[in-house]
Amino acid sequence: MSTTLSSIELSKSFIDACLVELRALKPGNVHDYSNGHGMTVADFEAAARAAAPYIVDSSLSLGQRIEKSFEASFKKVKLNANLGIILLAAPLITAAQSSIHVKTTKPTVSDLKSSLKKILNSTTPEDTAAVFRAIKLANPAGLGRVDEADIHHAPPNMTLYEVMLLAKLRDRIAMQYVSTFIDVFELGVKRLRDSVELGLELPWAATNCYLEMVSSFPDSHLVRKHGDDVGKQVQEAGQAIRSWIGSGTGIMQHKATLMDWDKRLKESNLNPGTSADLTVASLLANSLCL
Repeated sequence: MSTTLSSIELSKSFIDACLVELRALKPGNVHDYSNGHGMTVADFEAAARAAAPYIVDSSLSLGQRIEKSFEASFKKVKLNANLGIILLAAPLITAAQSSIHVKTTKPTVSDLKSSLKKILNSTTPEDTAAVFRAIKLANPAGLGRVDEADIHHAPPNMTLYEVMLLAKLRDRIAMQYVSTFIDVFELGVKRLRDSVELGLELPWAATNCYLEMVSSFPDSHLVRKHGDDVGKQVQEAGQAIRSWIGSGTGIMQHKATLMDWDKRLKESNLNPGTSADLTVASLLANSLCL
């Protein structure tokens, strides 16, 4: 007997992932301990709830889910609070809805990844056009121009997978599309589960997940906005903090250190936003599968 997660369950999983990420202390990003970059926790909470009905709508294509979810969020909060989150969450939710599994409403990690790969490989030029419209509406900081599949031009006759393949080296979200979400599963979900097994509550496990992302590669939002050198500097700072405070239950004792880094990043207008988006995606993927 095969079953799938209901839209109500998936909507709850999406909103919960967004809310837990906000409860987590994520230096440089918006969280319960500190707003920043002209955005508040309330903005992100409202954006998540606005997007939820559309991101779980199985009558919509992947591109339509992304476009309509972001349109609803943007209409609600009048700013780009969650385009990266939606770009990552929509394929995961679509995959969860199409996973084939037995005797449980949750797929295994292998089931979810298998469905995800099929969905990403079957995207269409129509998906691309819908996503381009969402990106234009968001107008994310640091969006430059490239020779192929430039967002400022008419959408190309390319599938969404093909567009992400072109962007994978300069955008970590694009990298997820062409690697079956490698960072989400191999870094994020693994770090979350290891942290919970050690006894951390989920928000602190999410802090560990975020630090794993920040320290593993230059954050592509930072690189787009500030350049390669700044991206590398923040990555190295993340590595130093991870080395000093560790990634176990002792992280809770280093709140002051994390808050100090948070303050310094925000004073310099540095926001590792892609790492935060990947943290939400990791929380969501973790909740969707066994």
